[in-house]
Order: sequence, then structure tokens, then C-alpha cells
Amino acid sequence: MIVLLTNDDGYDAPGIQTLANVFAQKHTVYIVAPAHNQSAKSSSLTITTKHEVVKRSEFGFQSDGTPVDCVVEALRCGLFPQRPDVVISGINRGCNVGTDILYSGTCGAAREACIQGVPALALSIACPEGFKDCSCSYRGLAQFAFDNLEKLIKLTSGASDFVNINASPNGPYRGVRYATLSNLAYDDTVKLTKQDDGKMFVQYIPVCDGTRRSGGDGTDDRALVDEGYISVSCIRALPECDMTVPFVEQWGGTWQDKTP
Repeated sequence: MIVLLTNDDGYDAPGIQTLANVFAQKHTVYIVAPAHNQSAKSSSLTITTKHEVVKRSEFGFQSDGTPVDCVVEALRCGLFPQRPDVVISGINRGCNVGTDILYSGTCGAAREACIQGVPALALSIACPEGFKDCSCSYRGLAQFAFDNLEKLIKLTSGASDFVNINASPNGPYRGVRYATLSNLAYDDTVKLTKQDDGKMFVQYIPVCDGTRRSGGDGTDDRALVDEGYISVSCIRALPECDMTVPFVEQWGGTWQDKTP
């Protein structure tokens, strides 16, 4: 297969480089990844403004854009001779479970691949106390994705879903479980600083990965990762309209705008 790798931690991050080394054993690997950390960029897309793309290897490019920019550039700018069969985003430093999915650049890139019609996986690992950000920390999850690539692609429902996968670093793992999404409470700090000249600055200071509180029921992604499992969830790429809303009861289909 042709596998396109991207991430939000940056081109040289050990998570994506570990994936590249593992998947190169069998597959053709393309890479387009941010030049620097782009965490929490969600589905942010750079419009109108130019940004630089630098060739790092035969099939590897780094971009000054966001993770979504990287996917768009890889699929629509002619950087590669063929379209990839799958996009893998990650492996992210830190879990992307539950509510994290809304903010995650890792998941944003996978979502964009689906929108562009390509099956996608998002991979992330937890960062417990004493975590070492090195290739050994990511190899277990990279190997799982490599060994089960075809099965994971089949879960994407023809690219209408992306597969969100989380685990602790290293392994060995107790197994793999399908997970509901946790509802996380963030104890982050939002700090407002006022200077003598009247200027004000706001800084968002996230807590470390291990202190987020989960509102799950034990079958959720956060709980399963904490218990030593690989959690797998299929996430709709596009928002869905809620068809249970009592619209007719509210409006009756009769209201007309009589504004002159």
C-alpha cells in the first residue's frame, strides 16, 4: 500500500518517524508533516496566505502549515506520483480521547483525509509520569497499526469515519477494545496578565495528560487506555444533523418573515 503519514507534533517528532520506519518494511511511505509543533489546531486551514513546503527526502516534505494543510497539500498539490491508500496521523505525544478529539490536530488531519475521500487513522499514546519521548515509547502502537492495517481500514466505512486509536506507551497490551468516548474535564489554567502600559495577554496552560478527569462508564477510551488496552473508536468525519429535534411542533411549517 501507499501510506501517507502526517502529525501535529512536527516532522522530526519520534512518533511519526517510528511509524515511518515500521511501515517502510512493507509499504511505500509518504510524509507531509508540520515544520514545528501544531498541537490543538483541530481542523484549522490556512487560507490566502502562502506558507513554505520543504523537501526533506524523496517522499518526505515538511510544511509551515497546519496538520490539515499538510493533508491538503499531500493530496492536491502534486507532491507525490500517486494518491495514498490510507492516511495515518500520529503517533501523537499524548492521548486524544473523548473531548480531545474536538481540539486535536492529529484528529483534524485524519478528518480532513476522510473529507478528501481517503481512509484515515489517528494514533496517539498517553504520557504518564516518567514518559520518555523516544522511538521505543511509540513502537508498540506502531507495530499494532502495521499488523492490523487492513482490518483498521475496513472500519472506516469507505472514508466516512476515521479510526481513532489510543494506547499507553511501550506495551505489552492486554488486548484491543472498541471504546465509547469519554467526557473529559480539563483542569487547565487560563491566565490573564496585565502590563503597566495597559496591554493584556492571555495564556492557556494545559495540565499534563494524566490529570484530566474522565466522565466515562468504564468502556470509554480513557478508561480502557488506563487499564492497558488499545482503544479503538470510529468517529464520523462530518457533523450529523439531529433529526429528532421537534421542529414541526415548534414552528408548524407556517411562519413567514413579514419584515418590510
